[in-house]
This record gives sequence, C-alpha cells and structure tokens, in this order.
Amino acid sequence: MITPGHSPDAPRPRRPRHPADHVNRQGVPVRVLRISNPPLPPASVSRRSFSGVARAGLETDIYDRSHMKPKAFVFDAYGTLFDVHSVVLRHGNYITGDPHAFSALWRQKQLAYTWLRSLMGRYEDFWDVTEAALRSAVRQLGIEADETQLGRLMQAYLSPSAFPDAKPALEALRGVPLAILSNGSPKMLEAAVRHNGLESIIAEIISVDRVRTYKPSPRVYALGAEILNLPAADILFVSSNWWDAAGAKLFGYRVCWCNRSAAEMEFTEYAPDLTVARLDQVAHHC
Repeated sequence: MITPGHSPDAPRPRRPRHPADHVNRQGVPVRVLRISNPPLPPASVSRRSFSGVARAGLETDIYDRSHMKPKAFVFDAYGTLFDVHSVVLRHGNYITGDPHAFSALWRQKQLAYTWLRSLMGRYEDFWDVTEAALRSAVRQLGIEADETQLGRLMQAYLSPSAFPDAKPALEALRGVPLAILSNGSPKMLEAAVRHNGLESIIAEIISVDRVRTYKPSPRVYALGAEILNLPAADILFVSSNWWDAAGAKLFGYRVCWCNRSAAEMEFTEYAPDLTVARLDQVAHHC
C-alpha cells in the first residue's frame, strides 16, 4: 500500500540507529553491549569516563560479540602471559635490598632500552637487552652480585612463571588460532612456553626478531596479521601493557587490555575495545 504523497520509487527512510550503536574507525557500526560497575548509558561513554573505568580495573566491552567474534587471538608474552617479576622473586634470594624495587627497575630499563634501540635503528635481541638492563639496574642500586649470580638471574628469564589465569584463559579459547607476539627472542619465548606447558595451546610464537625492531613499531604488529593470514580487524590482540595495547589499536587490531594493576590508559585516543582485570575473563566477552 502506497501512502498519499509517497512515490513508490522514493527511497525508504533509514531505520534510526540504535542509541547504543557506535561507528568504528572503518565506519562499521558496533553496538555497546555493556559497561558494568558503575552502570553508564553506553552512548554517554566518553574517552575521559572510559579511562576512569579502565583505571579502576573494571570490565568494559565495546564490541558486538555475536557479529564480530575474533577469528584469532594474539597475546603479548612478558607481563601478560608471563610474570616478569617471578624471575627475581623466585631466583634472586641472594639480592640485597628490596627485591621488588630491583625487579621493577630491571623491567623499566629493559623496556626503555628496547624503545631507545628502536629509535636509533640499532637492534639487539631481547636477551642482550635484558642482560644490559640487569647490569644497569645492579649498578644503579649498588647491589653486589658476581658473574655467576647475574648469570643465574639471566637463565631464570628462560623460565618465568605464567600468571595463574594464563593457561585457563588460553584453554577456554581453544578452537581458533592462538599466537604470541612478543619482544622476546625466539629462544626465550620457546623456553617460557615449554616451561609453562603451553606448547599444545599456542599455534604460533612470533618474535620481533623477524623485523629487528621492537614494539610499538607498526612493523611488529604487522607480523601477527601476516603470519595468521588474517586482517588485523579480525584478530583480538591481548596485552597487559597499556602502551602495547595502544600500539596494537593504532595499527588496526581489536584490542583487549588486561589491566591487572588498575593502571591508567595514557593514550585514551587509542582506547582498547575491551578491558578486563584477569585473562580468564576474555573468553566471557568473546
């Protein structure tokens, strides 16, 4: 039936967009499923309010699970699957002073050296960078440690403990390709995966060694999509490091930030699609 004044050739009026719909950077509408505790109307979530929710370590979910189920998952290794501080806490009993402060400084220098070497175009693999950071941290804190003790700490980096939620999270996602994309060298990553019994779960171990630079270089993030043979937008990238999550988001991945420490997302313009407090919450959203 044609109503008065309506031409049969006229285009039909478009259905109003659902108030909870958003449009991503590719112009695809996505629906906000929920933002829980505290409850906020999805359409009202600003970058500022997102940062506050994420900083509090609460779960956020801003993509449609039913229409955008990831075809693969890519995980960061150190700090996400593997606890870098377990190295000192389990094997550094001879370290004088505060082991937590020592471990934090070692990690801080390790990351700083990767960024500096990337900027300078002077690549050294993660094993060498980690050793240089260790020696620098020991000198800065005035820790007395001989070559045997330093060597013992370095060897311990081949067997970091996985976080308790890591293996259950990976097992819950079986059925689609699961990969690691990490700054670690192939030797380090293979040893850590083997030590924690993840060989049968992880399909691909991808090291930055292939492109000889470090995260957050786009060349690193390109490896995941290339090796899995999928568009980045079809992959959920999972990291507990906010700068890594931001780099992956800028590249084009859908991103989950595992915010264990209730930290603040510094670059809110590259906010993740999903924020969880534990890795074993990822499967619930996917």
